[in-house]
Amino acid sequence: MNKLFRTCCGLALLCLSISCGQSSDVLSFLNTSNLPFVLLDINTERDTTLALPGGTIITFPAHALKAAGSQTAYLLATEALTTEDMLSAGFRTQSGDQPLSSGGMISLETRL
Repeated sequence: MNKLFRTCCGLALLCLSISCGQSSDVLSFLNTSNLPFVLLDINTERDTTLALPGGTIITFPAHALKAAGSQTAYLLATEALTTEDMLSAGFRTQSGDQPLSSGGMISLETRL
């Protein structure tokens, strides 16, 4: 019952955001800060493979990232693995006027 309630709430939020027009602005309370995050430190000089708490595997080849004056790049990683997570994070669930189907999304943000 709880999952059904959360799904209905998520769909209601989706309908609300779509009905407000085709604006690219997302409601301010829908953002990645609503989800747990992990701070990653990556040695830019070597290949690095990391597993996030939700099971997402990310591989960074050596020299794929560049950190000013350092060999360590810092990233904030957020996983949205359910429809509810994607909606509460404010991730786009459509491309143009077509809905997207996804098994999950991730957000990677650089940190200094």
